Amino acid sequence: MVKRKDKIIKENDKERQINIQKEESQKKSSKNIEKSKNYINISKKNIYLATGIIGIIFVIVAIFFFMKIPHSNGVDSVCSIDGACNVVPAAGNAVKNVNGDVVVEFNGEKIYSDELDKTYDMTFFIQGIPKSYSSLIPKKKVLNQTIMQELIYNEAIDNGFKATKEETEKKLTDALSQKGMSLAQFKARFENESFDYDYFIEYNRKNIAISKYINSKIFSDININEKDALDYYNTHKDQFKVDEQINVSHILVNTSEEAEEIIKELDAGKDFAELAKEKSIGPSAPNGGNLGVFSKGQMVPEFEDAAFALEEMGDYTREPVKTQYGYHIIKLNGKQDARNLSFDEVKEQIEKGLLQQKQNEVLGKYIDNLFKDANVKIYIKDEVPTSNTQSEIEVDKSNKPKIELFVMSYCPYGTQMEKGILPVAELLGDKIDFEIKFVNYAMHGEKEITENTRQYCIQKEQKDKYISYLDCFLHDGDSTSCLKQGAIDTGKLDSCMEATDKEYSITENLNNKQGTYPAFLIHDADNKKYGVKGSPTLVLNGKTTSVGRDSAGLLKSICNAFSERPGECNEQLSSEQPSPGFGFQTTTDSSSGGCGV
Repeated sequence: MVKRKDKIIKENDKERQINIQKEESQKKSSKNIEKSKNYINISKKNIYLATGIIGIIFVIVAIFFFMKIPHSNGVDSVCSIDGACNVVPAAGNAVKNVNGDVVVEFNGEKIYSDELDKTYDMTFFIQGIPKSYSSLIPKKKVLNQTIMQELIYNEAIDNGFKATKEETEKKLTDALSQKGMSLAQFKARFENESFDYDYFIEYNRKNIAISKYINSKIFSDININEKDALDYYNTHKDQFKVDEQINVSHILVNTSEEAEEIIKELDAGKDFAELAKEKSIGPSAPNGGNLGVFSKGQMVPEFEDAAFALEEMGDYTREPVKTQYGYHIIKLNGKQDARNLSFDEVKEQIEKGLLQQKQNEVLGKYIDNLFKDANVKIYIKDEVPTSNTQSEIEVDKSNKPKIELFVMSYCPYGTQMEKGILPVAELLGDKIDFEIKFVNYAMHGEKEITENTRQYCIQKEQKDKYISYLDCFLHDGDSTSCLKQGAIDTGKLDSCMEATDKEYSITENLNNKQGTYPAFLIHDADNKKYGVKGSPTLVLNGKTTSVGRDSAGLLKSICNAFSERPGECNEQLSSEQPSPGFGFQTTTDSSSGGCGV
């Protein structure tokens, strides 16, 4: 699914219009570098969950950017730079009070229920999430972060690290100015909240003090030198490969006769770009037909074969190239052979990645030690069931239970649930009616809309290959490799995505989005039927259900939906909870996080 009317390209991204010249190829190289960072295990979405507060390290100085104020690219700052949409911010209680019941004691301090309620409400306020979506954020999770926040804040104060109200307000007004919002407009947001503006400022003043302390004391002796980076580079060279790339332009017309006439004009010396602007029916026409930079596997086969067969810069196809979209004349603008990125090209990114990894390790141990020494006593129970604690969920019984899991394909918590449920789906096979469905809006941009549509079509027309494809995709999100590995009929897939795009106005909704996120309406009726608010949402036999995300717990819950439990329900699956995001790591955190507004 793509924006362009001619839809030559299977996948659309922001780099499609970059130049093939050296400086622009370096931009492309940076994408590979960013991908390599995943192998260094520095993904913040996993780290947030491992410690519950490590997000402070990187974002606390710019805490106000976590308020739901749209960026110019249409993506809210609720999503971090690595794609994680964290519904629980790294922040704790701000103003002490003594109302309500005691919910926790540590180091002689107490936190009361009213205070926790305000912190809980602050979580939703900062993230811009409606309070009706509270099932995603258990109070105990907020309480755990509050405790860790207070422990570190006390250490910061004891070591002389402070932040003033004036300093905090200055950061706020600067942030608001960049977002085009006045202070008066921002203060109006507190009218229906359980806390006021002063509480908000105090809440964030403490965060700034913590940031100063962490960076000055805990991270002060952490360094990564060039040798560390070089050692990593030499042992992970396969991560720094760039595929062969070409830059092409094309002219698209409806008939072979039209294409042949244009080829004659080109042979007579007419300018390709001018002819494209004049005669091409594709949206790339205003750009002289330029389609940007591509690797193999990104274009429909007929187009790709003709494009990569061109050898000389400026050469063009002498015969019309027929695809399902029409007839093309393709011109080669530039070519770059496959190569390994040099150490100098990736050195800075490797050093940053290794530094963040080391910082996370040090801070994680520091927090663990603080918590162990604090003699913490918590007086509220877990609110989200896990495989070890959940009671049997009452759902309607059926001979073949219907399992509907609503996700966003790039939501780290959606992929977490998918990784937990895949072994269950494989075990139970055709004894259940299992389907991945999609939330009716997309938080993670065009790549998510494309992937949602791709998975919908694979399930619809090549269902026997879907589980294998999804399992592959959940490793690192490389859809191109997974299509090949899963032997997906890409021609059939392209046709389905094209038809689905038209049927549900997917590209139209993307280009003309109303509100913060574009609508994605393939499963809109089911979203409304079940009251789906975000990713993940699990529906068993027509009932929305709150369960853990480990395979053992999911098997137990799904087996409760059988009229007669099959023998497979006695199998033992893993009770370890998958980590959020891509990759098949596990986590000890009983996360109930999700992506949603």
